[in-house]
Amino acid sequence: MPKHAWIEYPLCALALLGPFVVIILRLTIRKQVRKLDGTVEMQPFGIGVRVIQLIAVLILVPTIAVLGFEGILTGEGIGTLMGAIVGYVLGGITAPVPNE
Repeated sequence: MPKHAWIEYPLCALALLGPFVVIILRLTIRKQVRKLDGTVEMQPFGIGVRVIQLIAVLILVPTIAVLGFEGILTGEGIGTLMGAIVGYVLGGITAPVPNE
């Protein structure tokens, strides 16, 4: 039985449903793309590197939080894992995306 069910259940729902929502939205929302011949076409955004990073964070952060609430992970372990996640996410930012 969870120790803090009121916070652990929403965190589990976020870890399970969040990635699906992100993927569905990325594949259903469309953007206008101008081709070299001047025509405009509607294309889905697709799934890129940043979306994969977002999905990883949406799964890992709630999972680590639930394990911390349950006492399976100590404060030092949580800090180490969160620091690694922040380094992973922010380390992927090499240069700003140029505007078209």
